[in-house]
Amino acid sequence: DSANTNIGINGTGTGTGTDGLTPTVYRGYENILGGNVWEFIDGWNAIGDAATGKYHIIRRDGLGNINDIDGNGMLNAGNYEASVAVPLTGTPGNFVLGYTTDIEHENLLAFLFIPSNVTGGSGATYLCDWFYSHKNGINNSLRAFGYWHYADSAGVGHRSAYGVVTYSYPDSSARLEFV
Repeated sequence: DSANTNIGINGTGTGTGTDGLTPTVYRGYENILGGNVWEFIDGWNAIGDAATGKYHIIRRDGLGNINDIDGNGMLNAGNYEASVAVPLTGTPGNFVLGYTTDIEHENLLAFLFIPSNVTGGSGATYLCDWFYSHKNGINNSLRAFGYWHYADSAGVGHRSAYGVVTYSYPDSSARLEFV
């Protein structure tokens, strides 16, 4: 799709493939925002289920130790603040997914784009990005972005909490070019 060669002198441009299914390049970095790579959100955990669940966020006062975790990769007590917001979760073993239509406005979750609702949205309405909740009863980490093949569902606001830290998928990868 010519993304490597179809860029300006400043390293910015797009490929020549199908609109919405071709990568973008900004300052030499391919798909730096919302494409081709999952990025883990450090210091965020989804804990438990809809009845007892909380989001655990690394302490804002700087006193939380991101390396002090339990055997499941979750932050140990004293290193996080617990949210008031109850995580979106599905039935046991399942997750909620959809386009984000509203975000949590709790101060602790500010700027994380954590959805409070994923009903009734699309790639052209509301936040326009997809969300996968963590599975009910399972503790998970949070990933941002996605890969450009999914076009309108994998932008800057895309969030996925359904996989554990060791999750991998064969068509999700990244490469650094023109650095």
